[in-house]
Amino acid sequence: MAEKSFPAFSEPALRCAFTHDGSSVIGGDWLGNVKLWNAAEAKEVLSLAANPPTLAIRVAAATSDLAVKQNAAAMTARELAAAKKTASDKQKALAAATETQAALAMAVAALATVKEPTAEAKSALDSVNAAKSAADEDVDELTKENTALQSRLAASEQANKTATAALEVAKRTLVTAAADQKAFDELPAKLSAAVAETSQRLERLTTELTQVQALAEAAEAEQKQFAQAYGVGKTQSPSTSAAQVTASSDTPRGR
Repeated sequence: MAEKSFPAFSEPALRCAFTHDGSSVIGGDWLGNVKLWNAAEAKEVLSLAANPPTLAIRVAAATSDLAVKQNAAAMTARELAAAKKTASDKQKALAAATETQAALAMAVAALATVKEPTAEAKSALDSVNAAKSAADEDVDELTKENTALQSRLAASEQANKTATAALEVAKRTLVTAAADQKAFDELPAKLSAAVAETSQRLERLTTELTQVQALAEAAEAEQKQFAQAYGVGKTQSPSTSAAQVTASSDTPRGR
């Protein structure tokens, strides 16, 4: 069997042992720390605290953590809603600017087809070109802003997912701690009921044992009485009777 080295304790180790199936190793050190390692890979699986918190402390900590997680989830939800609204408004503005840009482009193209434009037509074309340039700049700016907002929206959605997942974990932790506390509070009553039931069973067994002993003593007394009444001292065995008959037949008659 190959030897394996396990990570050392910070303090002198006192004892270690394999689990019943040999898959894990449990060890403890001088300070009371207990660790569990995987026997095959010599990797630490978990570490138990030397002074674990009480159930009441666990419930209080879980309740406080749940409140923090609820506030964080609510905040990320508000931020996500605001980000969605801002992104939606920006997309609407970009769509409107794009429509304006397309309309101005069509106007410029139409004015450009005039072969001999008048002064008013030239002035109009200049105005339309200026408006189109401004619209192009607006579309470019809105496109950049929309891209940035979409990135922030994705980040807000991820933050909200993370906060929601953390909130669910906090809820489960509180439920577990509360269930453990409830089971601990109910334990004395259950133990008392078990002790009472065991006492009753023991009392019944004791009564039954007393009755059985009384019956056994009565049977033994009857056996003694029977032995005294019909014992070996008042009966003769066949061998004794045969010996007496033989002795009688050997005795001379008429003497």
